[in-house]
Amino acid sequence: MKHGIKPTVAQRKLIAGYKPKSEYLNPENWLVIKNLPKELILRHRITRNIIHVPKGGVKDAEHTLKDSEQN
Repeated sequence: MKHGIKPTVAQRKLIAGYKPKSEYLNPENWLVIKNLPKELILRHRITRNIIHVPKGGVKDAEHTLKDSEQN
């Protein structure tokens, strides 16, 4: 399994603003495994759970779906 690295300031802001269920994520508990153009892949420091955090938020994902449907 990949170890992951400490997130940068910009990545911490993205992680802190991401709300997967009913709570926001604490950036201090997550390590960055991959920094892809459209998403961050994170691993929890203790539980080792892996999540995918989209960059740009949900609104960008909705616009991308609408644009792809038109073509």
